[in-house]
Amino acid sequence: MFETFNRFQSRLAQQRHTPSGAEYHIDLDACHRNLRKTTQFPYAIGQYADLYRGTLEPEVEVAIKVIRGVSADRTDLISKLNKSLTEQAKKWCLLNHPNVGEFLGFSHAFGYMPAMVLLYYCNGNIVKYIQDRESQGVTVDRLALTLDVAKGLEYLHSQDIIHGDLRAANILVDDSEKPRICDFGLLPIIEQSKLSSAKTAGNCRWMAPEIMNPPDEEESPPFTKASDIYAFSMTTLEIFTLKTPFHKRKDDSSIIFAVLKDIRPELPKEIAQNPPLTQIVKDCWDRDPTKRPSAQTVVQRLQKITGHTGSRDGGGWMSSILQKLI
Repeated sequence: MFETFNRFQSRLAQQRHTPSGAEYHIDLDACHRNLRKTTQFPYAIGQYADLYRGTLEPEVEVAIKVIRGVSADRTDLISKLNKSLTEQAKKWCLLNHPNVGEFLGFSHAFGYMPAMVLLYYCNGNIVKYIQDRESQGVTVDRLALTLDVAKGLEYLHSQDIIHGDLRAANILVDDSEKPRICDFGLLPIIEQSKLSSAKTAGNCRWMAPEIMNPPDEEESPPFTKASDIYAFSMTTLEIFTLKTPFHKRKDDSSIIFAVLKDIRPELPKEIAQNPPLTQIVKDCWDRDPTKRPSAQTVVQRLQKITGHTGSRDGGGWMSSILQKLI
């Protein structure tokens, strides 16, 4: 088992330390022949991808995210998507932070669209994790989880990676009960490849007003670090309420109109009774993106409230794989 793991570790280390300008080995079909699905049907269906469980040498459980949204004859769009994904994957493969999900590579073995291969996290997303733990009578430190999410976002921004779709559904909890931000950078690629109209459908509960209503000269405004910070404020509400933002509003159009009129969700008492936390949330959802704090500032302010640096620090992509083997 450990001999097999050493080979896997060596390959992963090689792909994460390829010299600048050299070819990155992110094609798992070429590098790791033992990738296979273990479920016939998706265990989760997202807006633009289906997720299957699988295994990758050496017996590491993975999630296989198969992108969809374009017909097989649109080879131009598929080629554009593959090019964009490959460019971004050069960054994703180098990421190593305890609050960021592990990206292992791509595969084209599951259809004509590319599939992203990630570590599988059995605790599900952060809302499901809190619900499950509290149903067992366990008190969950939601403020510490919020800090960990902020730290993951701070790290992504330090690597010049814009998430573009930050929300509870894209924050999974690993075996050590640490939240991991996943799906970073994917929505902007989907948008640029014109495979989705996600800016106006489905994601408006977390969407910054400048993305909803860009200046006339900008047909497709870019996602920014500031728009991620706005989404973080809405994600914080999810962590404390276990409900989606604007949960009382059922249709997207009413949410869009509300946000553009500077209406924001009602703060739950757990946040409202904590003035420093209330101010952080309000600063993060400010209409003016230039007035929103950076992720680094959010982390510093949350650390002052919590009195510590977050939940269990340490570890990264390699420690998670080791946990699955021992």
